[in-house]
Amino acid sequence: MDDKTLHELYLWPFADTVHAGTGSVMCSYERFNNSYVCQNSKLINGVLKTELGFEGFVVTDWFAQHSGVASSLAGLDMTMPSGATYWAGNLTQAVRNGSVPEARIDDQATRILAAWYELGLDSDSSPGVGVGMAPDLLAPHTIVDARDAADAEVILGEAIEGHVLVKNVNNALPLKEPRAIALYGYDAKAPDYNAPSPGLSPWSISLQSTDATSPICGFYGLVASACPPFPINAPNGSIWVGGGSGGNTPTYFYSPFQAFSERAFQDGTQLLWDFENVNATSTVYGNTEACFVFINAMASEGIDRSGLHDDFSDSL
Repeated sequence: MDDKTLHELYLWPFADTVHAGTGSVMCSYERFNNSYVCQNSKLINGVLKTELGFEGFVVTDWFAQHSGVASSLAGLDMTMPSGATYWAGNLTQAVRNGSVPEARIDDQATRILAAWYELGLDSDSSPGVGVGMAPDLLAPHTIVDARDAADAEVILGEAIEGHVLVKNVNNALPLKEPRAIALYGYDAKAPDYNAPSPGLSPWSISLQSTDATSPICGFYGLVASACPPFPINAPNGSIWVGGGSGGNTPTYFYSPFQAFSERAFQDGTQLLWDFENVNATSTVYGNTEACFVFINAMASEGIDRSGLHDDFSDSL
């Protein structure tokens, strides 16, 4: 990637994040211009810490560190436990033999502690370590509620504006109080369950709508060939986020079926549906003015999809 593209297109979200006062930035698995991101001095030392003036610490993603001395000199400040092979005693030895300046270690520690104090984690009002991330969600525990009622309108607006209307033949949308409409497809309804389970479970990685066996297998570090194929769709209901450690559980969920039901009540529309339809074998009421088919495509951390096609959804 050339410097102009980096600065004019890709850097702005990171600049805004630093400007907002973030204390930590995670480096990813990919290479940037043939150098692993977690040991890319141009990005970490040059762009992030110098150009953007970032004063917090840089931490690896799991298994994203690929060197010891090189990553420390490139500006990496903290590693996941998976990086102990490169650092730990080896980093100590690197300082002793002069490969890594002691000042670099001081800088790493300073950045980590600076973020701790900047966020007020040393104050009496700060929640204790681990609060909000209970090891057992089925047992009583302290809740950290970071919601703000004032954000509701903004969040809803983001969700609405995130939708993309690809085409609208003959101005079919919006509907104008139709007499009858029909809904089809597994994605129209909410998942059949949304409750926590012990340990690493479909709920904990936001895969309530599909078989999570394959991603969970991948999370345990097994090679892809040892894990079962990952379903391309999520047949057990709507999805609101991709699967993995970045998953989340919303306070409530409003499915497409619920939205259509509410509007049908307001407009006096007859609402018909078939969420068990397989391979276009369902029927269509003769007076139906519009049919809606709800399908999805699932992706998750921990495993790769086998392809971009989905024969099941295409047939539907």
